Amino acid sequence: MKLLPLRMQEFLEIICQLACAAFTVILCKNTWAIVKINLNNIAAGAKIPVAVLYSSLFFCAMLMILFFVIRAGVHISQVCRKGDVDR
Repeated sequence: MKLLPLRMQEFLEIICQLACAAFTVILCKNTWAIVKINLNNIAAGAKIPVAVLYSSLFFCAMLMILFFVIRAGVHISQVCRKGDVDR
């Protein structure tokens, strides 16, 4: 069910993608701090540094940032290509 006009929906889609990217940047920054803190801690079961486990979250966050920015860019280019939206 689409209650908003098409132009407003497209604008909100772009804003939401950029907001998700911004929150993921914050996640990435804080995760990197956790990785640096846990460089010397060893996981009990795996016998590897805990930083290795947390670094996977950091790299996933980097990929998510890339995904959100590319998706917003594609959406912006589609909106610009369309010009005025027919109602």
